[in-house]
Order: sequence, then structure tokens, then C-alpha cells
Amino acid sequence: AGGGGGYLHCCAPAPPAERGVAGGGGGAGPAWDCRSLAVVRALAPTAAMARDGLLRGGDARHAWVGGVAIDENANWLACGGGTESEFKATSGWLALHHAPSGALVSASKTSAHVQPLDFMRPGGGQLVSAANEGHVTYWKRAEATLDARVPTVVPSVFAIATAPVPGASDDAVDAVCLAGNAPIVDVHTHPGGRAFQLSTLPADDPPAPSAS
Repeated sequence: AGGGGGYLHCCAPAPPAERGVAGGGGGAGPAWDCRSLAVVRALAPTAAMARDGLLRGGDARHAWVGGVAIDENANWLACGGGTESEFKATSGWLALHHAPSGALVSASKTSAHVQPLDFMRPGGGQLVSAANEGHVTYWKRAEATLDARVPTVVPSVFAIATAPVPGASDDAVDAVCLAGNAPIVDVHTHPGGRAFQLSTLPADDPPAPSAS
């Protein structure tokens, strides 16, 4: 549909608004109308961060979007990624937009490039992100300020999924599932820490029958 240059790394739909948004190597996030596929807006959070002094101009020009998420009511749009200097990942960033207008609400620099992110239900009131630094970060939804950082056994997280805990009340915090460069899915049922892990390794082969 159009938008920034380079590879696309992520995309997210906004069904209530019949919109979608993507991010990639160009550092900009095109938002398009899902019916006409026309680009209706191009988000450029790193350019705004450079103007505000959160990123150097050179970093902003070489920034990329690693993850994008839209909340369940299509009110908030979050994106995050990294910057590159001499082809080496140096730092990361996270930005929160008002989805209907595309206005940048807040932005933060991060210690590592942001890979996946997702919104939790209003009961949790949080945005969750992860990177290649062995922990998951919870942000306050309305202003994208740091709320908590929790260790994970996945060294570099490539995917996040959030879902209601079966039997929990509507205002309960979602479960957060993390996957990446380890044969494990790390499951957190509250922001304080890990609940359990799921292994993706095959079960051990059964022993061979003994000779009679």
C-alpha cells in the first residue's frame, strides 16, 4: 500500500477503525485504509524524537520500527524499534500515538531496541514490550512511562501474545506469553513474574525394547 522504505518488520490491524499500520526499515509507520488500501497517514515518531532531543539526528535517520500495536478500541497506537550506527544496533525507542489523529503523545528512549509489543486489556492498563536483553517491560498505557521490568528466560524475545486468564474477572490482568531465541514459551500471569514455561523441544524418544 505504500509507506516507508526498506523491509517491513511488523503490522497490526485496527478493526474498529477499519485501519491498519505497519513498520519497518524506513523508520516510518504507514497507516492505511483497509477497504481502499490507500495510505492515510505516515507516522514518523523518530523524527519528532530528534526534534525533542531524545534522539540524535543521525540516529533518527537510521531508525527502524520493530513492533507496532493498536489497543482494542483503536484509541492508542504504540510502536518501537531501534537505531543503527555503522550497521550496529545502538539504542531503542518507544512511542505512543493517539490513533485517530496520529498525534505523538509520548516517547521514550530505551536501553535496547524494541522488538515485539502488545497492549493488555484495560484491567491491566499496560503496554508490554520486549527486546534482546532478558526481560519484559510494562509501560503505563496512557503515557508510555515505565511501570515494571520483569526477567524472562528468553534471551531475545521476538513475539508477544496477551490473552485473558481462563476464569478470571473482566478487570483481571492478562497472561503474557513470550517467545524468541530459545525453545521455550515463557508465560507470565501477572506483572510480578513468571507463572510457568512451555517447552517446544520434542519429548525424549522412548527406550528401545530389550532383546528377549
